[in-house]
Amino acid sequence: MNIIKRALGVIWILMGPYAAYLIISHALKALAKADAVVAAATSEKARAVAEAARTNTTLQWGIIVIIFVPVAIGLIIFGKFSLQGEYNT
Repeated sequence: MNIIKRALGVIWILMGPYAAYLIISHALKALAKADAVVAAATSEKARAVAEAARTNTTLQWGIIVIIFVPVAIGLIIFGKFSLQGEYNT
């Protein structure tokens, strides 16, 4: 069982940076899409609605990144401890 815990430690160490990369890349794609919608707006009303949507998207993804990037860092720390045998029984 201790061998499995150490092997999973390696997986968690690799999963942490990958999860952070996915979160940030999806956030950047969503923000770029929101910017494209603002740029494509033709009237003032459409531009105002698109800018409000961009603000909401920025706020939502900002909160997601602020919450889940530390979780991804925690995966790395958890994997490090598991790899060192801190969870052995």
